[in-house]
Amino acid sequence: MRTVLWLALWATPAWASQVHPHEVELAELVQGSELIVVAEPVGEPKLQRQTFKSKAGKKVPPYEFQTRRWKITSILKAPAKPMPTITVRPAHTATMLRLHLKYYEEGISKSPILDHYSPKTPIPEGPRILFLRSSDRHFELVASGAMESLEQKEVVLDMLRKEK
Repeated sequence: MRTVLWLALWATPAWASQVHPHEVELAELVQGSELIVVAEPVGEPKLQRQTFKSKAGKKVPPYEFQTRRWKITSILKAPAKPMPTITVRPAHTATMLRLHLKYYEEGISKSPILDHYSPKTPIPEGPRILFLRSSDRHFELVASGAMESLEQKEVVLDMLRKEK
């Protein structure tokens, strides 16, 4: 998992090169998620490119990130039933988009503190638990690494029962 965190920080744009990860626990993921599902990946991740029209007339390069399609096999927590297949953006995408624009329009460089989760057990290929929120009409992970193996499903369900 350290490799994944390193890769996430390595792939961070230069304007946000001082990203500080804040490690969160499983209970925080459960509490902070609008949607918790068991899902399996569909296809390969897809590169997305967000373009901007600068209000200040400055050139703003596109912001790139990867999305992934997931087929939901069961719902553990949801305010409403989601579509059977959803597209998920990386954690903090909305925040990073705002920081990207702020840097190129105003020259302001922020060093955000972003939530990160390290799964309790290795996550094998295939179905897994996803911890999601809606952001800008999209689903995104609640924290970077906000996935867990199916071995933790009962632990998550116990936490959800205690939440009620």
